[in-house]
Amino acid sequence: MKLVLALIIGLGLIILYTQCKSSDVLSPELFDKRKITFGSGGGFAGKMTKYCLLENGQLFGKNSNMEEWQSMDTLKKDQVKQYFNQIENLQLLDLHFNNPGNWSYFITIEDGVKQHKIQWSMEQKPAQSNVLSFYNILNEQVKSYPPFKADNPVR
Repeated sequence: MKLVLALIIGLGLIILYTQCKSSDVLSPELFDKRKITFGSGGGFAGKMTKYCLLENGQLFGKNSNMEEWQSMDTLKKDQVKQYFNQIENLQLLDLHFNNPGNWSYFITIEDGVKQHKIQWSMEQKPAQSNVLSFYNILNEQVKSYPPFKADNPVR
């Protein structure tokens, strides 16, 4: 009888442990591999909305009213790989353009401690239209998600 009870308790603890196992959701600040951060902001109030796509597929969002990133979704690996391949194919790391305006748009590409930022405004856009196309593709990805609320996580 004691053996059966010990088996049931042991099995229950194993099931409980596997169900309570923490998820692999990270924060963009803690992620040390490649990531793409993009967004826009400025104006009189200085409002900013930005998104961060980690190389592992996790997508986060944040606006100027929030202190913490909010987890939004996890994208498919092949789609994420395509985004990071486009960075290389479009040679975005070779482009140096930093012309903010009243309302600015940006793409920041990070790989560990290396960071490369491309920033523009409607008045001063990069001559390479592929930057704007890539930004628009990324923006289309996040367009379907609801707007952020500091006290109401997106997902």
